[in-house]
Order: sequence, then structure tokens, then C-alpha cells
Amino acid sequence: MTARSARPVFVVGSPRSGTTWLYHLLLSAGGFAIYRSESQFYSRFGPSFGWMRQTSDRRAFMEHWQQSEFFLRAGLDADEFHARAMEAPASTGEFLTLFMDSIRAAQGAERWADCTPDHGLYVREIKREIPDALFVHIHRDGRDVALSLARQQFIGSFPWHQDVPEVAAAAYWSWATRQMLNETAYLGGDYMELRYETLVDSFDAALQRLSEFLDRRMDPVRIKESPIGTVTDPNSSFADKATGKPRWQTEIDEALLARMERIMAPELKELGYDAATEAGQTGSQTYPFERQLYALRFDVGKRIKDAGLSARQLPSLSAMSDDKVKEDPTLRPADNIDHIRKLVRR
Repeated sequence: MTARSARPVFVVGSPRSGTTWLYHLLLSAGGFAIYRSESQFYSRFGPSFGWMRQTSDRRAFMEHWQQSEFFLRAGLDADEFHARAMEAPASTGEFLTLFMDSIRAAQGAERWADCTPDHGLYVREIKREIPDALFVHIHRDGRDVALSLARQQFIGSFPWHQDVPEVAAAAYWSWATRQMLNETAYLGGDYMELRYETLVDSFDAALQRLSEFLDRRMDPVRIKESPIGTVTDPNSSFADKATGKPRWQTEIDEALLARMERIMAPELKELGYDAATEAGQTGSQTYPFERQLYALRFDVGKRIKDAGLSARQLPSLSAMSDDKVKEDPTLRPADNIDHIRKLVRR
């Protein structure tokens, strides 16, 4: 087993729960390879390309992937990586390890981390293929998450819920959170839960817990001196600037809040979030039809995707403009390798 201080780390959680911020905190602390993207190997690429088990699947995948922003942000030589990938990987985990370890070696880092929120739905597969993996599961109040998911239009609603996208978003948060809690239940000392609100309100203490889990110093002074990505400009979209309250307390009417809380009640309660409505306080005893219907839809969608029945199409990832890269060199490591190596050194 690799020394704990060098083991790979997977940051997982529902989308819009603070996963990217936590990942950028790791990068800002030093020691971690800098890769400014989700990898999406288990959540997207593996299922679409035969889980990378066959040479023909890997070749088909790389024809698309190596031309995309996902690969360009790695800063690796395409021909060299192509040759190594054709020889070694026999699984999604081996491919991902080869990719991230190549970045780590090029930058002189000690370990790597992955930040793909939906990888929390694949923890068992990841742990089987990457036994050294550690997992940090970040939680956030589901009502805040659902509000943000609805605004971003990340979760499709049934036709009769088009005017209340928060319902589908609430159902997705509950489904994804339940799936991830089930996936991580057996990990023991290789797993840590962290509340977003605790990270905000008790920053230094939360970093100390994280340091102990990772066996790596998460120095708040260093993080503030060398911030990367969202650490430079944290997302404040989950708080009302005038009151400082979570936005769900000021932007959702009571009827809709009750409807959402009834759907989310079991997970809110398990994670220690108090319900604000009577429906939310009693909802953990019964599962409303809306929750069951959306859960069925999400289950079926995941099974179809995992069976490789979805189209072999890479999600879009916006290219970086020259001005953006000059402003933030971590977006193009190969063009700024000396700077990157200084950042990753402890």
C-alpha cells in the first residue's frame, strides 16, 4: 500500500455542493498535481467507451478526447501518452491512474486528486480498481443545492413540473446523496465526510481535520498566499448578501419549501440539517410519489449509461482564451511548467 501522504484523493458530492472549491483548496495547499478540470472517467467516458477494457475502445475514446479541452488542460505530449495508453490500461481505473500520474510526474508533485462530483456514484468500482484511493465526501444543505441546480437547469423536470424545477432538483439531490452514502458506507478509514457549512464557518479547524485524514498539512496561510481557481474568488451564490442567510430561507415560498423538504427529508435528517416545515419534519416517515418517480428515472438513466447505451459524445468544455491563460497559468500547465512546479512544491 502506498504511503497515505501519497495516495490519490477523490473529492465527491452532489453537484453544487462545494466540490470544486474543496478541490482547489487541495491544489492551493501544494503537493497535488494541478489539473483544472473534472476527469469524468467513471461518470461519462468509461461507460461510453467499454470501460476502457479493449484496445479498440481506448483508441476510439482517444480520437475524441485528445483533441478536447479535457486533455489540453493536462499539458501532456499527445503522442507519448497515446503510446503508453495503448500498452498499459485494462480498466477505467488504470487509464485514469496513468493519466493523472503522468501529470503528477511532469509537474514534480507528490500525489494527485480527482474532482468529479458524480464519481461518488462509482466509489465501489473506483476502490476496486484503485485500491489506494481516499475519498472526501462534501455535503451541503440540500435546499441550497436544489435551488442552485434549478437555476443552472442541470436537472430535467417532468413536463408537469416545468414551472417548479426545484422539485426535480430536490429529488436529484436526495437520490444522488443516498446513492453516495450507500457507496461509501464500507470505506472505513479511507473515507471522510465534510460539511460545506463547517468549512465556511470553521475554516482552520476543518482544514486541520482534512490534514489529519490526508496526512498532509493543509496550511491556511499557504492557501491564502497561493490561491488557485475558486479559492481566488469563492462562489457566494448560496448566501443572501444582505442577510447572510442561506438563499433557501429567503427565496423559496413556504409551499414550495414544504414540497421540497418532504422529498429530501430522510437525507436532510441523516446529515443533520433541521427541517423548516412540518412536511419536512414528518417526511422521513413516508416517501412521496414525486421522490419515487424521479428516483426511478435517475436509476434507469444511470443503468442505461453504465451499460454503454448512450451516444459516444464528449461533453463540451470551453476552451481557454489567451488572455484567460495569461491571467491564470494553472489552466495550461505545459506552457507554464516552471511556475506550476513551484506551486506544487510544499
